[in-house]
Order: sequence, then C-alpha cells, then structure tokens
Amino acid sequence: MDSKELDVTPPHTVHVYDRLGSLFSGVVRERRIIFLALIVNFGALLLGYDSGIAGAIIVLPSFQQAFGIQGSAKQVANTSSNIVSILYGGCLIGGLLASWTSYRFGRRRSLLFGCVFFISGGIVQTTSTAVTQIYIGRALAGLGVGTVSQVCPVFVSECASKRHRSVAVAMFQLCLVTGGMLAYWIGYGVSINVSPTSAKQWRIPIGLQLLPSVIFTVGLCFLSESPRYLAFQQISHERRRRAEGLAVLDRFPVDESKPHLLKDAELFAPTPGSNHEGVTTYLTTHPPKSTNDGETTYGDLGKPRANHFLSQLVHLLFHSRNRDGDQDHHQQDAFAPLYALAYLRNIPISSPSIKAEMAEIYAQLDEIEEDRLRGRTSWRALLRNSSVRRRFAVAGFIGSWQIWTAQNAILYYAPTIFMSIGFSSRSTSLLASGVFTCLKVVSTIVALIFTINRYGRVQGLTVGGLLQGIIFFIIGILLDIFPTDPTDAEPAPPNIAMMAMIYLYVFVYSFTLGPLPWVYSSELFPPHIREAGQLLFVVLTWTNNYAVAKLTPIGFAEIGWKLWMVYGTLNIAGAGVCWLLCPETKGKSMEEIDIVFGAVSEEQRSSHVAQVLGIKQGTTTGDSVAKDDFADK
Repeated sequence: MDSKELDVTPPHTVHVYDRLGSLFSGVVRERRIIFLALIVNFGALLLGYDSGIAGAIIVLPSFQQAFGIQGSAKQVANTSSNIVSILYGGCLIGGLLASWTSYRFGRRRSLLFGCVFFISGGIVQTTSTAVTQIYIGRALAGLGVGTVSQVCPVFVSECASKRHRSVAVAMFQLCLVTGGMLAYWIGYGVSINVSPTSAKQWRIPIGLQLLPSVIFTVGLCFLSESPRYLAFQQISHERRRRAEGLAVLDRFPVDESKPHLLKDAELFAPTPGSNHEGVTTYLTTHPPKSTNDGETTYGDLGKPRANHFLSQLVHLLFHSRNRDGDQDHHQQDAFAPLYALAYLRNIPISSPSIKAEMAEIYAQLDEIEEDRLRGRTSWRALLRNSSVRRRFAVAGFIGSWQIWTAQNAILYYAPTIFMSIGFSSRSTSLLASGVFTCLKVVSTIVALIFTINRYGRVQGLTVGGLLQGIIFFIIGILLDIFPTDPTDAEPAPPNIAMMAMIYLYVFVYSFTLGPLPWVYSSELFPPHIREAGQLLFVVLTWTNNYAVAKLTPIGFAEIGWKLWMVYGTLNIAGAGVCWLLCPETKGKSMEEIDIVFGAVSEEQRSSHVAQVLGIKQGTTTGDSVAKDDFADK
C-alpha cells in the first residue's frame, strides 16, 4: 500500500499545528518582554485585590461586629464607603510621590518603593483592632496602589514594541480583574466556611494580600530598566555634567594665547545630538562579529545582557574597578539604553531594527533638547503649545470618564448591587459577584488574544461607552418597573434579567473600557512630560474613584434605580466626546505619537532620524532599510 494513502491527517489540522508552532516560537522569541509585562503588571493584581477585598468583607457579620458597623442603612453605607474610599486618598498621594520617584530613581526602583507601602498596609490591616487602624492600613496600601497605577503602564509601554504594546499594557487590566476575582472568591469562601463569630473570617482575606506583595517585590529584582527612561536620563546627566563643567570654567579666566583651554571649553557646549553620538558612531565604525554560539555582536560590546538589580549587585560585590574604572563606567552608562533595548527584544545589538528604534528614540530626545535650548520646555511655554494642551485634555478626559462609566462602582459593591436587584442572601450575592468576576477574567483573556491589537483605541472606547450606556438604561427601567421585594425567597424573573444584563456588561467592558484606558494613557506623552501626563490621568482616576466609591452606596440607598440612569447617560455622552476629542494611536511607536498630535511633522521626524543615523536625505542605504524594517517590528 502506498504510504501516501496512510496519511489521513486533514489539511486544516496541519494548518492548526502550524499556527500553534508559530505561536510557540513567537512566545519564545518575545519571552523577555512577556516576563517583564507579567511581573510589572502583577502589581495590578494587588490593586484589584485591595480594591475588591473591601467590598467582600464589609458584608461579613464578623467584620461588622468587630468594628461596630451598625445602625441605620445610611449609617452603615457611610462607614462602608469610608472603608472602601479611604484607599483612594492614599492612591492620590502615592501617584504624586511615584511621579517624582519614577523620574528620579527609575521605573523599577519606584515600584520597589511602592512594595514597601503594600506590605506595611497589609500588616496594619490584618492586625487591626479598631476601625481607625483599618483606615490607616487602607491609606498605606493606597500609596502602593497609586504607585502601581502611575508607573506600571508607562514602564511596560516604554519597553514593548509598537506591535505588542497594546497587549503588553492591557495585561495590566487582566491582572487587575484577576485580583478582584480572587478577592471575591476568597470572601465567599470564608463567608460559608469560617464561623461568623470568628475574627479569622475577615483577617484571612485581608492578610492574604501579603503573599502577592512579596512575589511582586522579588520579581522586580530580576527586571531591567526601561531603555527609553535610560536614554532620557542619559541626556539629563549629560546636561548636568556640562553645567558643572561650565561652572568650573567660569571660575578661571581663559587665556586666548592657550588654544587648548578653548578646546577643552568646547567640550561643554550644549549641542543637541551629542548625547548619542558615541553610540551611533560606535555602531557605524565597528563591524559586527560572530561569536562561537552563532550570535552577532558589535566589537567588544558583547551580547545584550540584563541590567537588573541582582546583576548590578553581583558586579558590585565581585568585580573590582581598575584604573580605567571611571571610563568603563561612563561607557556602560552611554550604552545602557542600547543594551536594555536589545536585551528586551531578544535580538543582537547589530540588528537593523535595534539601530532604527534607537535612532527614533534619540531623534525625539534631540527635538526635546532643541526646544529646551530655545526656552520651549517651561510649563508656561508648554501650556501654550496646542499639542501639549490637547494631550493633557485627552488624558484628563479618559481618566475621569472611565470611572464614571460605573465600572468600579460595580466592582467594589458587587455584593451590595446584587442584593439591591433581588439576590437578598449575602452568600448568594457573593456567589453572583464571584461569577461576575470570573466572567471578567475570561472575557479579558479573550479580548487580549483576539481584539486588543485588531481595533483602534478610540473606536473601542466609543463603542464600549455606547453599549454600556444602553445596558444601564435597561437595568434602570427594569428596576423601576419591577422593584425588588426583600421578602422574596427566590429572585423573580426580572431580577434574573437584570443580573443577565450585568453579566452582558462584563463582556462589553472587558473588550473596551476595561483595558483600553490604561493602554491609551501610557502612550500619549513624550518623555519630558510623561510623568506629569500620567500623573494627571492617575490623579483624576483616583479622585473620581474616591467620589464614586463614596457616593455609590449612598446613591443606591437614596435614589435606587435612577442611579443606573445617571451612569447610562454618562456612558453615552462620554462616548460622543471621546469620538470627537481623542486621536487614534494604534500602530504607532511611542515617538510617532508626536506626529499624531501635530508636535512635529512626519518629514521633520524623518529628517531628524536620518541625522541620528548619519545618512543624507533621499538616499537608499542600509540604514533606510533598517528604518523600514523597524516599521514592522
């Protein structure tokens, strides 16, 4: 019998195997940025857990008894909202601190500072014996949450390529909803398995937040710093070095009869482009070499290597400085962005795409330095710039609107909300909200795999706002026509319909207004105002979060179904503003966002990139091909 007759594998099966193999090879190739995204975004799991655990424990009898949460429905709602919303006062301060620490010490170290607040806040909450201690512990944890929301999206966005940036940053949302899911299921588990008279019923859920805090802290020690942050700091350090040199030279009169002194003085001339000249010159003048293991390197630079905390510690302990140690140190600083970028991309530093991406980064930094020399980087000058004003307007709108779409109101008070629509049993309401959070996680995973990279940011935000608004209007109408009866043993069909609409909302939210605001805000700003821009987004996010957390339980108690109509109106109105105000950024590199907002024309940026690469305009060289190659990365 012919061997071909024995091959009965369907063609479509072979195609599936090929796609799985391609997916696996892609994961292996991008393993370093995947690892970084998982570790950095793991901080969002802490954010989600801290946010969700309060809503899960405030309904537990043991917690209410331990902290005297009793009285009228309004008094209980007021105390509950204080416990939930105090977190966001800490978030506000944490975001302010992180905007400075991330600029001064780097993204990774700033997150390590945030871990201290997470761990200390968890300890205070777990050992609390009075409601005041709960408030203090929540505020400390809020400092960590504010740090995570300020730094994590920007850190990942700066490290990921434009092809994978949306998915890498959107993993922040996946970790956030995973933390919420864990909070609710743990709350449900202790509500039915731990005695309602035992303090363990509420201490166990709160204390468990310490475990992911420790994991997050350890993981950060294995990460490299952002290459874009390193490049920006390289220019800042060079500027300070020149300023110090000029200050020294000003102390001595220059004798024009000694030209070597004038030559030395020229070293401190602040000319744009000189910050990266050593890198581009080295890459141009040193041909690539092949190593024994088949990798390509540039001269004595070697293979791309990690620059994480542990590698720095080992180098400090076991590698002594030689006489040229200072010179070696300065050379390592000069090439640090290149090393970091090549390491994260998992390709040799001789790759044309690495050279092209570094050229684009340095071209943007040259433009910023030129603006600084012309006095265009003061805040007064920046706020007169229409491009900067529009970026801040977009970030402020997205940061505020995303909260008033009711996403966090449902997340924090899911048990209370399910009780308000007819699921009167506490354990039943916790179970319903647990299913709600599981659907959130599953649908977010589906969105990351299939849609986040396929559709635009603005398109997704607009469609999501419209659909969510319609869903909330339907819930409000049903609740008005079929009011709930607390004496009903089982939920009535209208109550089940309202629960189904909330579950439908989960899918819409997970594909649109869940992950996209984090992606969009992290890519809007150039490096010299990136901390300030993200800070505006974070401050408005947590300020509005505080208001929503404070007002939602009171709103359900006072106006009932009308609150759903308010949220529906805000969703639909915000969708219209989003469509008119926000430009699309899908498929653009961090540096190309300048072109989207009109800060620089495409021709100007191309000219600046060519200057960095050292080529003439209009020529077709290997460098221009490298730039085309970068466009696909």
